[in-house]
Amino acid sequence: MAGSFWANEITASGIIAGSLSSAIDANNVGIYNVVYYGADPTGGSSSVAAIQDANNAAAASTAGTGIVYFPAGSYLITADVNPSSGTFWLGPEATLSSDVGSGHNLLSNGSALSNLTISGLTLDLKDNGASAINFPAAGSTDITIENVTIKNGNSIDVAAVNIGEGSDSSFTSGHCERIRITNCAFVSVACEVTKDIIDLSSCDDSIISGCSFVGCTCNYCIGLIIYCNGVIVADCVFDGNSSELLIFGGQNMSMTGCYVSGTADHVGSQISNADTVNITGNTFTGISNSTAWIQFDVNTNIYGLPVQFSNSNVISFQGNLFVAYSKGIYVASETGSGYNTSPTNVIVRSNVFNGITTPIDYQNATSGSLVFEGNRSFNPVGYIASQTLSGTVTNPYPFTVQATVSGGSGVTNITLSMNGTSHATGLTSGTFILPVGAQISASYTTAPTVYWFGL
Repeated sequence: MAGSFWANEITASGIIAGSLSSAIDANNVGIYNVVYYGADPTGGSSSVAAIQDANNAAAASTAGTGIVYFPAGSYLITADVNPSSGTFWLGPEATLSSDVGSGHNLLSNGSALSNLTISGLTLDLKDNGASAINFPAAGSTDITIENVTIKNGNSIDVAAVNIGEGSDSSFTSGHCERIRITNCAFVSVACEVTKDIIDLSSCDDSIISGCSFVGCTCNYCIGLIIYCNGVIVADCVFDGNSSELLIFGGQNMSMTGCYVSGTADHVGSQISNADTVNITGNTFTGISNSTAWIQFDVNTNIYGLPVQFSNSNVISFQGNLFVAYSKGIYVASETGSGYNTSPTNVIVRSNVFNGITTPIDYQNATSGSLVFEGNRSFNPVGYIASQTLSGTVTNPYPFTVQATVSGGSGVTNITLSMNGTSHATGLTSGTFILPVGAQISASYTTAPTVYWFGL
């Protein structure tokens, strides 16, 4: 035997020790070389049966995770191949070349999977309508897809990579768990109407990190759609055209260190039906076909927004860079099917808006739980609006403003209320600073007018 190479010397990060090409031997415990089972690394004939046989042997292995090893080469795939639980597919210099066509997948399994890793392979979809990976069953756990390149895709029937139940509304039950898609490249992958590049539905506690989406296009579909809880998206590059580049729905989610570019017919990054989301340190740049970067709870006929919030609660959006849009943030308080009148507990702080005509447009949105602070290239300076100071009036804006009270008759006292504490000023007119949520009232015969000014 030419060397010794055991399954426990390979991890989800790659080879720990030894020379894989010289150490692999069909007789090594736990390592199953697809060529030994009859796969053709020249691509001249179908390798489906041989790969399936190697996978089945690996799945039956008693030596831990069975390694399905692909030597360097190109392997023709003419029918769906079904990876099994407890297998580790490894092929850092191998390509699976699709010849399966629309309605099929290179790799698929309709049953729940666990402890499956696919590492280093290139999946060439050949623009024939096939998907790359389709694991649609509920209950899958611990699936890792790492250092995989998916290219030349034209997915028609399902997402290029689909893991989970495949239903946008099902993220509250029947979860998959711990799906890892790391350091993968999606190159020239296209999806047709209502299909996506990556679709994770009900896949809790999952990570998408270090991935690049370059030259990918979508037609009325989504680049990345996540209806899950506890998902992290980090250090990814999204550069392409899509109806929507990113959609998040669920709880306890974060997006950090990503670069999002390209056109979007609807929104670039949409956060919908979400609770406790942190969006920090990302760059959003490019040209949209419509209005703004962040959209809060608006009617469904408003499109073209890099980030949209709807039916959402506890959103922190901090330290991001926005470049070259007509509007940066649009908060509207409109209602429509599936929308609330306003999100709650939203903080937009310390973002930079560069080359944006209207960085924040708050329209008629309620401000009690919206806070905009320290955003560069945003602050309405000077006169904004006026209203009658009838009864108690709350600062109607999601930022600190100056309120000037004048006019009316019989005005005897102006009272300010902040954080539950009231302070009677004894003044009949004057100028006051009101932070978010602060209130102002007066005693009067005829109500005075309050004039709002941006600082």
